[in-house]
Amino acid sequence: MKVSQILLVALVCVLYVAPFYAHAIHNRHAAPTTLQQLKQDIRDRILKDEKLTDKMMSFSFKQINGGVAVPKPKGGFSLCPMCINLLDQTINQLLNIILQGGVIGSCGALCSYLSNFGALTVTACNLICDYLGVEEFIKLIQEADLDAIYGCQLVSLCPVHDCKLPVCAQFFNTRVVPQSAPKGTTFTAVSQLRVYNQTGTGELAFEVNGPVTGDISGGELVAEGFSAGVFQIQVQIQAQDDPQNQVTWNPGTYEFVVAACEGECGSKHPHSRILAESHALFNVTA
Repeated sequence: MKVSQILLVALVCVLYVAPFYAHAIHNRHAAPTTLQQLKQDIRDRILKDEKLTDKMMSFSFKQINGGVAVPKPKGGFSLCPMCINLLDQTINQLLNIILQGGVIGSCGALCSYLSNFGALTVTACNLICDYLGVEEFIKLIQEADLDAIYGCQLVSLCPVHDCKLPVCAQFFNTRVVPQSAPKGTTFTAVSQLRVYNQTGTGELAFEVNGPVTGDISGGELVAEGFSAGVFQIQVQIQAQDDPQNQVTWNPGTYEFVVAACEGECGSKHPHSRILAESHALFNVTA
């Protein structure tokens, strides 16, 4: 999954369920009184932590129309986003620790190696590891093959629901407005995604290609998968130079690309495929 730039601010309005991600915790230091509160607190705070989620963007989800949702196990998949965000940022380090034969007799010992990521990451690591057991957690790291979604699906923390249709989803009416405008303009890319069959964990991915210096891209985890229905997507693209991040928007033709994926976009692992992709052109003038 690509790291999004601060220049790309996305808002997806998918008339579906309540937002996957809860509001920010107002009292970040309040001690949870139950395990469930602890899970929710860590989950929310991980999603607000730049070290773990600088690629994530703020989305809201609702559904225009659709069928009956696929039944979920008791408790749902509340640890799925936490598992993916944890592995996405730390799997290389954890894998190196295991391969080098570090002291990993317990979850605490293994997760302590992540102290450079901060206390929150260590706590999340311990929560996932304790839930699975240290041996299963190590197996997850070894078999994930650097694919966080696939790894979390292997241990049933994220749902698997492979779409069996030849065409699982399609984008319609993808466009960018205004179609041509000077540098400094905030362009708005809009599209409609129609999903025909429930999917497992996936993601929406966006990128802008053209004569810009920098990687203008982003994405959003869809932890419990796309449900069948119609989704309205809106992405704001601020074509403003950012010298601090060495981003310069040069005049020319640009291409907005949006993709809906089951699993991680571009992954070759099971339960992964590009469901639909769409493009639209726009021009940035001097």
